[in-house]
Amino acid sequence: MASSERITVIPLGFDLHPFLSCEDQRGLFRRELGMKDGTGLVGIVGRLFPIKNHRLFLDAAARVAAREPDCRFVIVGDGILRPELEQVSRNLGLADKVVFTGWRRDLPRIYADLDVLVVSSDNEGTPVSAIEAMAARCPVVATRVGGIPDLITDDETGFLVPPKNAERLAAAVIHLLREPDVAHRVGQAARAVARERFSVERLIDDTEDLYEELLAEKGIIVGERDATAQREARIRRPAAPASPLAGPKQNLQ
Repeated sequence: MASSERITVIPLGFDLHPFLSCEDQRGLFRRELGMKDGTGLVGIVGRLFPIKNHRLFLDAAARVAAREPDCRFVIVGDGILRPELEQVSRNLGLADKVVFTGWRRDLPRIYADLDVLVVSSDNEGTPVSAIEAMAARCPVVATRVGGIPDLITDDETGFLVPPKNAERLAAAVIHLLREPDVAHRVGQAARAVARERFSVERLIDDTEDLYEELLAEKGIIVGERDATAQREARIRRPAAPASPLAGPKQNLQ
């Protein structure tokens, strides 16, 4: 086992530009759903798998719908629990309020139109859907589990609620739907944090810094000009073509 002195943690980093610039797609997803502007839209993005606890999302959705009857809900992703969750939505009287979209490749367009993203998981590491939503300036309500509190500061860059508590989850969602100034404040702050902490540029810089440190320990010094040029070249490098699995992979959270 390696000692702690030999371990360096480099946080996740993503190409967040499609999410940071998604505002020009606002309205497209709502039109696809046949929704009017101004109608609340609450979503969850990820695998339909037990640990994600979509049942909690639906239980909270029923409570939100009882107080905000015009609100609609979207479940983005797919998985083994889809038939069961579709039945749950019918049992809760939500059949005409919940849309199961399946896997989607156009997540920036979806985040652009969500009023709230929910993470209802029983456990999480660093949820990619929350980071993407934050970059898109979409407020996040998440369960206080795993690594989520390291990502979201309650009432500053999102809202944290106890796990398995549908009433508290619904209350936080309703608060954001009814208080647009709060939603705007939280969304703006979340976007700044996502850009600073989880961009691909920061990931490249951190990785390069680590390599330079290791090389320096061996007496190999990389010139700053060369390092900067190499870093800029990597940032400008065109992205690889999307594979046929790009959609599902994007939602494997």
